[in-house]
Amino acid sequence: VEEDGAVVVAVEGVSFVPLDGVLEIFPQLVTRWEAKEKDVGAPLTLPQRLKVAWEWWQEHKEEYADTKLWRIVMTMVSSRYAHAFPKTAAQEMLLGSLCHESRNLTHLRFSLWEARKPQVHLFYDPPPCEAGPDAAPDSIEVLKGAVALEIVRPLFHNPLHRSAGDKFFRSAFNFGQATFAHAVLREKWSTMKGADPEAVAKLFQASEVEGGATTSDVWLHGAAAWQRNDCTYQMAGPNGRIKWWPLGAP
Repeated sequence: VEEDGAVVVAVEGVSFVPLDGVLEIFPQLVTRWEAKEKDVGAPLTLPQRLKVAWEWWQEHKEEYADTKLWRIVMTMVSSRYAHAFPKTAAQEMLLGSLCHESRNLTHLRFSLWEARKPQVHLFYDPPPCEAGPDAAPDSIEVLKGAVALEIVRPLFHNPLHRSAGDKFFRSAFNFGQATFAHAVLREKWSTMKGADPEAVAKLFQASEVEGGATTSDVWLHGAAAWQRNDCTYQMAGPNGRIKWWPLGAP
């Protein structure tokens, strides 16, 4: 327990690794970006990087069909709530996922925002958007961190984006807020609320159900046809978000 009453819980054995395909895709984007920079004669802005990355994805996405990366992007593209987000949201979702590096969760910090609302922040080694101590200044790891920071800073500073994210993509948004609200934005605890502890707890809760979208989900609730085969589709609402397997199980 810290002096301000915050409760810090140490964690061991929890790591977050890049999705399948990320490590092979990002270097290809770097090659495209470098070629584009030669064409325009100047460093690319974030919107330009997003556009180039999205063009690459449109050319190659079928190579990654049914991977978790593909499902994440398609969920944003096909969502009936897509209109609530900027047109670049899917591009940012794609590039943000491609910027991920392996990180170990070290501790959770529970506190009160404005002295009354519970919040939680997650801390990692290495910290989000930072490369490891052995990374060279011009390494891909450093570039990933810089690009990721450009993506998340306006997202979490914009009250409208935060409100829409919490409403329509509650689990994913709160995970991002728990990760980036303090560690990346360097905000003081009182100036920007962290994540809802209940929403974050769902991410670590084993789901009692699994399965794809039903016919009624497709016709009545806007599920995409491909989500019929997504075994994680039912892991929503009051259900947990993961499935635990015993160590060594197939």
